[in-house]
Amino acid sequence: MQAELSFQQIEQFIQDGFVRIDDAFPAEVAQAARTIPPIISTGESTLFREDEPC
Repeated sequence: MQAELSFQQIEQFIQDGFVRIDDAFPAEVAQAARTIPPIISTGESTLFREDEPC
């Protein structure tokens, strides 16, 4: 695994605001994270999940 960003990755981050980091964590963690419902911002300080009543 690469320990630091390449010049190209740094430039991409500056331009796009994000950079892809392959193998940052195990595939099992990514799969488990996909099952977590998204958190929605209402524009206020309160956050809620789509599956929870407001």
